[in-house]
Amino acid sequence: EKSRIEDFEQVLERIIFDEEELTELKSVVGEFAKGNVQSKQLKKKILLCRSRMLEDLKEFVLFYINSKKQEKELETLKELVTSWL
Repeated sequence: EKSRIEDFEQVLERIIFDEEELTELKSVVGEFAKGNVQSKQLKKKILLCRSRMLEDLKEFVLFYINSKKQEKELETLKELVTSWL
């Protein structure tokens, strides 16, 4: 169970802290600070990053819930078969 929790946390961490995306965002923030990027472009980049994160989180949570349901169904089936034997 502890391993599953750690795996769950690692997946969430990868979704939230996408290294490539963070590097791109840092670059845009740096360019904004230098005056090379308009605030509109910075806002757009931030919104795109957050939109991607929310979409990935939604997909992962749905996958996780479905896998839990399947596990429960398999356990119920196993108990049923065992009771028949």
